[in-house]
Amino acid sequence: MQRELPKIWGKTDKKSKVIQVYFDGKPYLWHAPYSEKLHAEIFSKFLINSKINYKTRKDFQKRDIPIEKSEEPNYELVGAGVSERVSEKVIKYYGGSGSYFDLYGIKLKHLEDVFKNEKVNIIKENDKNFEPIYLVENLD
Repeated sequence: MQRELPKIWGKTDKKSKVIQVYFDGKPYLWHAPYSEKLHAEIFSKFLINSKINYKTRKDFQKRDIPIEKSEEPNYELVGAGVSERVSEKVIKYYGGSGSYFDLYGIKLKHLEDVFKNEKVNIIKENDKNFEPIYLVENLD
């Protein structure tokens, strides 16, 4: 029996590392302190808290990290980067992951899915090919 997970987890009051995950078709956005965690460790914590058994692979530094996608159970890590509080109502999402190079930063569709029923405005700040920056503005 799996536990109910928060859709958005962790503090967003400063700079943090963030992962974007779909689990059974639902989007999850998890934050961890910037100075403390690798993206792979955040992802491991997500999978463990979800009571999901997972397989690992070696990253470029020969560390065991969770595989990005599994059909059974149904999960996929789609983005990994950084969040940064810009103001009381705005959070910036950008960057990538040293453990998951092939993810190329934050994914807009996932942010839209996470905040679908929230009063927010998502603004694309730049248009680099490999690292877009998104501002999520709370409209409440």
